[in-house]
Amino acid sequence: MSTTLDQIGLRLRRLRQDRRKSQHVLAATLHAFNVPITRDMLANWETCRSDVPARFIPFLAYALDAEVTDFLPNLNRHHVNELVRGRIAIEPRMREGGRAVSKPN
Repeated sequence: MSTTLDQIGLRLRRLRQDRRKSQHVLAATLHAFNVPITRDMLANWETCRSDVPARFIPFLAYALDAEVTDFLPNLNRHHVNELVRGRIAIEPRMREGGRAVSKPN
């Protein structure tokens, strides 16, 4: 089963393909709005090699004529309660060599 963060990248790919846009076209659309997203970034997100930064999701949604919630996992009440209780954890991404990726300040 994919982690929640992986699902966002996979949903991005599905939304982009459903709209019949290439990664190059989507990146060009985003650049027209001065959003610094490259084709390589899109490829890394869609293949789950890196996480989609939350700050870019609204721009991606706009460029794909989608809703922000289209990128998010389907959480039922049980999942939400588990998240609140801290029973579901999102694991940090691991780099080669087994070290966790630190988040920028």
